[in-house]
Amino acid sequence: MCELIKDEEKKLVSYHNYLKRLVKETSPEVFTNKGEAHASILMGTLLANTKLNLNMYCQGLRPGILCGAAEGDGTGFEGYYWNVFKNFFGEKIKSDEFKDNSVKILIQKEDWLENEPFSKIRVALSDPETRGKISVRVISLECRKKIESILGNEENYNFATFDNKAFRLEYDPDKYRARGSFYDCSWCELLNSLFNYAYSNAQDITGKLMEIS
Repeated sequence: MCELIKDEEKKLVSYHNYLKRLVKETSPEVFTNKGEAHASILMGTLLANTKLNLNMYCQGLRPGILCGAAEGDGTGFEGYYWNVFKNFFGEKIKSDEFKDNSVKILIQKEDWLENEPFSKIRVALSDPETRGKISVRVISLECRKKIESILGNEENYNFATFDNKAFRLEYDPDKYRARGSFYDCSWCELLNSLFNYAYSNAQDITGKLMEIS
């Protein structure tokens, strides 16, 4: 498993250990996070422990806790989550344990398709071993509004479910404020229901993504 690399993350090693304990104990305890370093550690831990499937609904892998247009350009945090993300789409998705499983990414905007995170996904899409495991779609405005109205307050939500048991629900993307759990199937069922409805009515841009040079 990747290690914490940013100074801001290393100051939060107790938070990282707390999350690892929740995973090990299969605890349904609700966790929270706020800010780039906390979010990077949390998303990295969630993705590092994903073995079956990933449903991700986000603004579009924008510069932030991942990476921007290019590594080292100063627009992305490029910490623990970025390293886990690269490993996941570069190596883990090829492994036998992920053989018959899937990654579905639902985005709000196409603004960042040429950035480095989607570049890593394009490489996986071009690989015969992994191309059938990944799909990317753009949500319709109608479905986006439905998600916001059901979750409450019409906020700009992001969320992801991991192996149908872990989830992270981000209710303030600009400040990375979120809550979640490593073992809460009821919340995952709700979020997957919203995700699957929106995904079935979304525009598939997987082919378009692969055409970007």
